[in-house]
Amino acid sequence: MKFKYGNFFGLVFRLLFTVIMIAVLYSYAMFQGGFISWFLFYSVVTIVVLGMLSTVTPLKFVQVSRTIRDQQLKNGDHTTVEVTVKKTGPFPLLYLGVMDEVPKGVRIESHPGAFFFMLFAKEKTYSYVVKGVKRGLYPFDHFTLETGDMIGFFRRKAIKKVTNELGVYPNLATLPDSFLQRKMQPHHLAKLEGGGQAKSSYDETMDFSNVREYVAGDRLSSIDWKVTARQNKLATKAFDREESRGYTVMFDTRSEDNGAFESAIEWTAGLVDHSFEHGILMNFAAVGETSYTTKKGQDHAHLRHVMNILVKITPTAGMKRAPIQKGFQFLNTVIYVTPTLHDGAVADVRKLKQLGQHVIVFYGNHEAAPIQFKQMRIPTIEMPLTHQTDVRRVSRRRSS
Repeated sequence: MKFKYGNFFGLVFRLLFTVIMIAVLYSYAMFQGGFISWFLFYSVVTIVVLGMLSTVTPLKFVQVSRTIRDQQLKNGDHTTVEVTVKKTGPFPLLYLGVMDEVPKGVRIESHPGAFFFMLFAKEKTYSYVVKGVKRGLYPFDHFTLETGDMIGFFRRKAIKKVTNELGVYPNLATLPDSFLQRKMQPHHLAKLEGGGQAKSSYDETMDFSNVREYVAGDRLSSIDWKVTARQNKLATKAFDREESRGYTVMFDTRSEDNGAFESAIEWTAGLVDHSFEHGILMNFAAVGETSYTTKKGQDHAHLRHVMNILVKITPTAGMKRAPIQKGFQFLNTVIYVTPTLHDGAVADVRKLKQLGQHVIVFYGNHEAAPIQFKQMRIPTIEMPLTHQTDVRRVSRRRSS
């Protein structure tokens, strides 16, 4: 109640001050006379009246729209946000202040607000620049509008709900050579699980099928130089890409370590990008309190779909795990990515192994691989942390 009374008395004071100021100017014009005195009087009265009209004009007649030039950013990229302000009628607005509320997690590179004189103008536009510095999905949901008189006695504010979203993709982690040099066919993985070591190029992981004419974008290492010399034109080797040579990336969101979780997101983004760059068939599943899945694919639309999931997933505490959506089919090889090793992850890997899947486990190098993985002859790959982790909590887990 005190706040309301304060606003009321403040309004009464401003009104009385305005009336007294106009009365003083009128008296001055009456006694002094002349053009300058009356010009000053009418000018002040006009500004005050227009300002008071601005404050009583409903700001719902002002429309605001926002356009984000690039709605998906890579971490560290910039984008331009363009804001358009329109008046839907001839309402007097001496000025209009516009402020876009930028969500936390997005760095502001230039001021997101503007100040316009809109007494006669019907439309104004301005833009500002933001930078994506942290993975996530960021909602831009409202503007703050402000108008009033030029003296500052009377002001009016309004909130305009306008929703847009900006997605910031995670960084792409550099995959270790221990993964890049491994063959991805089931029979080669079986050798690895038996303790063998495999080192080969990507082309050796697929069966040679035929030769076709070279197309811009084909990898130079796939060119068949003998056929090229014989036909006097570039020819490239074609390889069969069967489903058994693709892989399922399974991401475990159950983690209490935000640093390890963000690192695992970047490993997964690197895996997804690797599959796209090399044309490897891939599908994706995220498990935890909420599950996400994608169909198998290897084109740019599929890459974007998986990346959009990686943008929005968050770590979940506890071992609760929602079932994977019906109809999802694992490809023969499953790459299981877990931010932190726990009993739930071991149980998932064991079940996949029992189903006949060939499994590779990616885990943070701040932990020791469970002895169960060695007993099941499951290949494991240590991934270096790209984000700071809770060293004290990890130390306690190791000691236990």
